[in-house]
Formats: sequence, C-alpha cells, structure tokens
Amino acid sequence: MLSIFNFTHIDMNSGTTDDLKNDKNIAPEQNKSQEFSPEKPGEGVDASAENTGDQTSKITFYVSYEGDSTMRFDLDYYMNVHCPLLKDAWDDYGLERSSVYLPADKEAASILIWAGIFKDRATLDAAFKAPLTQKVMEDIKNFTDIVPTRSIGETFKYND
Repeated sequence: MLSIFNFTHIDMNSGTTDDLKNDKNIAPEQNKSQEFSPEKPGEGVDASAENTGDQTSKITFYVSYEGDSTMRFDLDYYMNVHCPLLKDAWDDYGLERSSVYLPADKEAASILIWAGIFKDRATLDAAFKAPLTQKVMEDIKNFTDIVPTRSIGETFKYND
C-alpha cells in the first residue's frame, strides 16, 4: 500500500514553516518552529569548504514516528526539549542541518519525521558513538510510547 502525505515542513535551521504541497495553509499561530542550527562544523567536517550548492554523498538520517492521533506524542516536549538535546549531542559530530516534517492531514499515518543531514557516513557514525547519543535515545520515552523507525539515505546531488 502506498500512502501519500502532505507534510508541513519545519526547517530547524531557519525556523521557518512551509507546506510542502502548498495546498493547505496553516495559520502562523499553529506553526511550531525553533532555531536549531549547529554552530560548530563538527569533527570530520571541513569548515573551510563553502557550500557551492552542488555537494555529493550527503547522508540523511530519518527518524519517523508512525501512528495516529490516539497515540501519545508530546510535540511541545519534542520540539523544546528533545530537539535541543539532539543538537547538543550531534552538532559537534557532523550534523549540518535538520528538519521536522509534520503531516498537514491529521489523519495521516505519520505523526512526525525528523531528517538530519550529515556530511558523509563517517560523520553519521561518529554521531551515533557520541557520548550524549544514549541520553537522546533514552529521552524518547519522555514524549512518546511509539518505537521510531530509522533509515539512512544517501543524497547524490545536494542543493542547499
């Protein structure tokens, strides 16, 4: 079965919210966004490299929470506690950008998808081994009972 979702995108780096399909408008007071931008380039990341808009081999780590509105998911806690904890854990280990995607349709099977972009697989692996990663994983129970689905994708051409 193929499900198509209309997601509201929250750019954790710029703090902006936009509808990915542009066919549903969400009032600004309904949007939840916050600044979430790594300030340090991190180990293994070349701080001198300018983003030319044509990068290769970026790695995106996706964390998806599937369920429905009857399942416990504290979005306020997730955005205000868990995301900053994740930033603290991974910003020194190659997390370049991250975004949160919320379904614009409240009946969608996905509650939330987080996408973090890393320079390459080595920086993602370093983030997994970071001292605070275990704390990030243990924090999940504080905002949901859902077991997240995790996947890794490689971007062959990356336009910023």
